[in-house]
Amino acid sequence: MAIFLIACASFAKLRAEEIPQINVMGEDILAEGAELRWGSMEFHPYVAFNYEWIDNLFYDKKNPEDDTLYTMVPGVNINWPFAGNHTAKLNWQSQVRRYNDNPDVNNHQQLGDAFLKLDYDRYWFEFRNKYAYLQEVGDIEITDRQIRWANDSSFQTGVRFERFDMIMGYTKRLRVWPKEEQHDLSYSEDQGHMTFDIKVKPTLDAFTRFEFKSIDYDDDLKFPDIRRNDQKRSTAIAGFKGSWGSSVGWSMAAGFEHIRLHKRTRSARDSWGETASDHPILRGSIKWDVVPERTLLEFSANRGVGLSTGSDYADTLSLNLAVRHRWSQRLTTRAEVGFTDYNRAKGADYQLFNAQVSTQYRITRWANAYLRYEYGERNALDDPSGGDFRRNSVQLGVILAW
Repeated sequence: MAIFLIACASFAKLRAEEIPQINVMGEDILAEGAELRWGSMEFHPYVAFNYEWIDNLFYDKKNPEDDTLYTMVPGVNINWPFAGNHTAKLNWQSQVRRYNDNPDVNNHQQLGDAFLKLDYDRYWFEFRNKYAYLQEVGDIEITDRQIRWANDSSFQTGVRFERFDMIMGYTKRLRVWPKEEQHDLSYSEDQGHMTFDIKVKPTLDAFTRFEFKSIDYDDDLKFPDIRRNDQKRSTAIAGFKGSWGSSVGWSMAAGFEHIRLHKRTRSARDSWGETASDHPILRGSIKWDVVPERTLLEFSANRGVGLSTGSDYADTLSLNLAVRHRWSQRLTTRAEVGFTDYNRAKGADYQLFNAQVSTQYRITRWANAYLRYEYGERNALDDPSGGDFRRNSVQLGVILAW
């Protein structure tokens, strides 16, 4: 099981007059002050220092190996509100990881996120590009499927009416996996979507969403262990979303997904087979501001379908619960648990469980400290030897953001 090294920075969609929020090492930080300005453009430099202990670095159930690592993350966030409601944002960070007992897996990542929104009275446009590059890795790789380069480009546009909104969008995702420096297994995904939102009454909306996704793997099959299959997905979902009072928001939806899977054989690159299937989709979520400005609870449940190792179907059920409590203006605690059940068409079924608890303390306007515990577990129900693991980690960090 691989350590997933791609973690792109995210921006909160805030209005121009609000304080920018930056996500660094999984922690949301308010970048107050904006001491560096050029007109209406704000510059928020930041740097994070993280110390982490892991009891199972390589996700190995039989021979777990513990290690400690140090991470340093310098970066800068640029926020530029201009010409009324228009907004441009740019975030860049560099993540440098150094392991104590396993220097062969030291790595260095460059992450970038550019965002532009042009907001007019009745219509708006959004452009976004995320970029991640694994600039340096040690003498060995944790996995032969480790992502070296990733790029996501997206465009969205919407039209507003009095009781009706329409949103259309397109996303292009690219991935590159190196394999013994001989071949790049590339991944290309094209995704389009269209959403119609009708306001039934002030506290209730009805919506319909259509999606189309095409995934293409470029693989010359020099390495049979890397086996991926092209696929096309069509999805239709309809549902409702609304609110109860000022403290509860909810949504529920149902639909189906049609998948066409193009299977590539090991013996010949151009030997293909095709299967098609339909799968039901159920989604629901609730967000409850239990104590306004203090305690927030979020729950989501999803029934859908995924692909296991890219070659067979896995119907999935995912449950997630998150709670955040603000003890004071300086101290905040959040906890989250997640469970996913994979019911595979072929091979052993398995379950994933994860949990984390973190506490963040705001030392000053520009300094934050945090302590975080994370737990992950994989259980194969029919084949206990099929990649099961248990993993604990503890992180202690400081983030300075101006």
